[in-house]
Amino acid sequence: MDGLYLPPKPAIILPRPKEFVRPDDVRFKTPLILGGLLIDPYRFAKVSTLIDKNPAGSSNIGDMTNAGGIGAAFDSNTSQARASACTKNTSTSGFGNTVGKDWGVANSKIIDRWITYGSSDEGFLVSTATGVKLQGSNDNSNWDDLDSFTSGTGAGGTYDRTIVGASTAYRYHRVNIQGNGANSVTIAEITWYELI
Repeated sequence: MDGLYLPPKPAIILPRPKEFVRPDDVRFKTPLILGGLLIDPYRFAKVSTLIDKNPAGSSNIGDMTNAGGIGAAFDSNTSQARASACTKNTSTSGFGNTVGKDWGVANSKIIDRWITYGSSDEGFLVSTATGVKLQGSNDNSNWDDLDSFTSGTGAGGTYDRTIVGASTAYRYHRVNIQGNGANSVTIAEITWYELI
């Protein structure tokens, strides 16, 4: 190699970062370094993904079987009037008006986001503000409240809710709407997202 001089490449030395340890998840202890940037592996450990409306092995659950029936809450039509939406004609007073999914045996899901759509003509309870809950269960009998909101007073209404810190998987999920014992409760559509 006469006359050609190639200087040695300088070594890139990165300081050893502190170990990332979270008490709830010890699967990842070594941080990732991309292009010299330190990436927290926990930040990207789980991803929120849209769930198919009617995945194989799942079934609809609940008592809102009038008008379009429970299936209307999972037909991708977000703008339905009460006559074609998922409805219970005479609501139960208080909570107890439900529509949801049984994801199937060994098919539990961690729901971290849910979107509900009130009927295009009456909202959730005949254009009256009312309580709406997301609940989870592993036996279809004992239910945990995961999130809740109070709907507006008008027709329609889209409520996009994120559950911060969602970590428990459930086989059953349902939306539970507060009724007044006289009027109908209605929901046009439910969309679920799970952490995977």
